[in-house]
Amino acid sequence: MTDRIPPHPPYAGLHWHHAALPIAIVMIATASAAIISGAAAVFAQMQMALLISGIILLLWAPFAALALARHHWVGTAALGIVAALFALNLVSLTLPRVGVFAGFDWNWQGKTLDLIWCLALIALLSRDQRCEIGWTWRTRPGTLGEAFLNIGILVVAGYLLAGNWSPAAYDAERVSSLTLERILFDTTHPNLVEEIVFRGFMLALLDRAFPPRWTIWRAQVGWGLVLTTILFGLVHGVSVSPDGALVFDPVWLFASAVMGFVIGWVRALTGSLWPAFLAHCAPETGILLGMWLR
Repeated sequence: MTDRIPPHPPYAGLHWHHAALPIAIVMIATASAAIISGAAAVFAQMQMALLISGIILLLWAPFAALALARHHWVGTAALGIVAALFALNLVSLTLPRVGVFAGFDWNWQGKTLDLIWCLALIALLSRDQRCEIGWTWRTRPGTLGEAFLNIGILVVAGYLLAGNWSPAAYDAERVSSLTLERILFDTTHPNLVEEIVFRGFMLALLDRAFPPRWTIWRAQVGWGLVLTTILFGLVHGVSVSPDGALVFDPVWLFASAVMGFVIGWVRALTGSLWPAFLAHCAPETGILLGMWLR
């Protein structure tokens, strides 16, 4: 997000190849999974991904409609692109795991595939567009102190929550175990790809469509923060359990939304995804610390 929102449509500067490359990468991965695991397995996972994405976007729709009604429907294209990004992200995460990835407890395959198409899309962007999504080491002067204060608070919050509850959608034994794989998964690129998608692409698109008009502790925010916060909460609160049942976890939804709000605020304050990435890792680091010390 830049200090000045360019006076262009929400899709300004984007061309067909910006969408074609990520879609092609996911299609190649899908075809590869079908060859290895069988078309039936891939089709079943795709159906589940479309079902979950449809439910989440349906729950998200009233908030998106409210934003549109307040801005004369100028953000329709941006909301459509955000929905498409979300669906692409979910398809990546739900493909059957193959090869070396099949042996892991955590979804390294989906997160790595997400990272590949995210970096491919970033490579197509101009320098200004990369800055707009926060893909820059530069931060706004005088903002890192406040950002790191909130990152510290998130670490403490995670530590206090450690062991008290876990998402209902996951296997309790796996979630409660402290392993090297979990430590790496919670502190490396799996969190980075969520920041690129939610506080990078999505937030930039929505802020361009609905220019930030509010100030929260020196950060310029608007409907982009609201909509990405709600979507982030829904993504973590609506899921499928290992036995295939649809799970709605209101506690995890609320906690994820609060965390998403703070991370989005850090991103808006600093203008960079990297402090937001650290903020994303912070509560999970606190949980890991609490699990290690208990």
